[in-house]
Amino acid sequence: MNSDIRTKWLIYTVLIGVLPILLRLLLTTWGVKISLFSISDFVAFGFVLHISILNEIEHVIGQRQWKTFQNGVSIAAIFIYGSFSCVLMLHESGFNEIDLDGIKVSAYIAAFVSLLTSLSVFFRPNRIRG
Repeated sequence: MNSDIRTKWLIYTVLIGVLPILLRLLLTTWGVKISLFSISDFVAFGFVLHISILNEIEHVIGQRQWKTFQNGVSIAAIFIYGSFSCVLMLHESGFNEIDLDGIKVSAYIAAFVSLLTSLSVFFRPNRIRG
């Protein structure tokens, strides 16, 4: 795969997905009084990565078993990120029985795992039609 495609993927997927996180960090360096990290920013990043994976594997030739597995992983991850979103909305509505620290750590770990998964799918050798 040529470097132009990799560069586009990096810009369109990773940088756009991580943009809310970067903007939040930039604003905090300017003295804006907001949390350094937000669960919702990492949830959005995870959504972007898995939608990208679903799109990417549409272009894979053959490898039906691998494609099916990756589809399943991405659909499950999207469900998990949807669950994070639901929990955040419940908390926002006043339901305070939620351990936000646990959700925060879980969302950060999930986003990191999603990034690794996305990288492994994108850089899988000999899989994309020319």
